[in-house]
Amino acid sequence: MLLSAAISAFVPPSFFQRALPRRPALAVPVAGLSGAVLPGCECASVPVAGSLVRRGVAPAAALAFLLSAPAINPVVLVATAVAFSDEPFMVAARFAASLLVAVVMGWLWTGYGRGEWLRLPRRSGGRPGASRLEVFRDAAGHDLLHAGGFLVVGGLTAATLNVAVPRAWLDSVADSPVLSVVVLRSLRSSWPSARRPTPSWPPA
Repeated sequence: MLLSAAISAFVPPSFFQRALPRRPALAVPVAGLSGAVLPGCECASVPVAGSLVRRGVAPAAALAFLLSAPAINPVVLVATAVAFSDEPFMVAARFAASLLVAVVMGWLWTGYGRGEWLRLPRRSGGRPGASRLEVFRDAAGHDLLHAGGFLVVGGLTAATLNVAVPRAWLDSVADSPVLSVVVLRSLRSSWPSARRPTPSWPPA
């Protein structure tokens, strides 16, 4: 949230014009790779991606960053290495597959995405005459209120599953590669943020 607010308040749009290629097709893989430096989850990358769009970054590049950051950041890669200590190839496979998906989706947006699909909310910090500190404060408060709500809902959902669902059921699902994918995908489809646009970045 603080990084998103800092981008909105202190980073001029000209910085991204210099840092990213002007052609969206080339900016997409660069933005996807930059997701490796943000150690956060989806709730952290959503407001950052929204701030990038507000600062003039091509939506396709911001989408690639949004999809890659939660999947290839250092925390995730280290956690993957710990979970699959006997299979080091899994780290490289996760990095490559996640980055490939993010880049492909960014390129698809370049060809087929529409500007009217983006509905970024107006932040109070964008009012005329606001100082940079006021922009930073208001942007951070806005993103914390909205993205933080999904963290709370996620925690409540996980706690409910741990209490209400028998452990034997979870183990039986986990033992089946096909069933586990189907169940997890069903949970993802029923998640509130999958049904309606998130406040800061609708394509998430």
